[in-house]
Amino acid sequence: MKKIFSVCLSFLSINFVLNAEQLQPHAITLKEEDKILLSKIEQSLNNINTLKTEFRQISVEAQGQKSETKGLFLLSRIKGESVKFRFDYAPPQKIMILGVGNNIMYYDNEVDQKTPIDLKSTPAAFLAHETIRFNDDYIVTNLIKDVKDIKIRIIQKKDPGSGTVELNFEQSNLKLKGWRLTDAHGTDTIVNLLSQEHGVKLNPNDFKFFSPETGGKPKSLYP
Repeated sequence: MKKIFSVCLSFLSINFVLNAEQLQPHAITLKEEDKILLSKIEQSLNNINTLKTEFRQISVEAQGQKSETKGLFLLSRIKGESVKFRFDYAPPQKIMILGVGNNIMYYDNEVDQKTPIDLKSTPAAFLAHETIRFNDDYIVTNLIKDVKDIKIRIIQKKDPGSGTVELNFEQSNLKLKGWRLTDAHGTDTIVNLLSQEHGVKLNPNDFKFFSPETGGKPKSLYP
């Protein structure tokens, strides 16, 4: 359980490895075709209304130990409302991460542990922006295109030392496939989004930090 908690915090806020690129971050020079591509990807992300998907999280520590978890990811980007997201880890884990607006809450229901975290301080803040624009909030440090995927590495302009996020998109339809993070201990955390459902109706109660049905704890999406 402690390992899962550490991995979750790697996604959320733990200090990231300051490699040479992060110490002296440089924006790449984008060709005109790349600027057009980034604009299309921004539009694709901003057009997400709701999303429900399974996810697989793979973590590889610097020493070589590998762990894998899975769960459900919900995202709501309905206009006029705060952006909301939720990670619900599958049993035997009893962990949930809920985000509303600029704030997130980590829950470990097995030990009834709650940890609030300010999303603005995390590399994953791109999830909560009402309008995603790479040039406004981020520095693009790498852009890789191949036959199947497009990978964009970004860092926050206001806090470049907080870490990097490498976003992975489908080449054919620009759909977000997942992302990759590296933490201060040399652990790689890869999140892959699977079997995505877009435009589905989501239960507003699934994003509430407290649920009367469970005595105050958020209710798990798993039976």
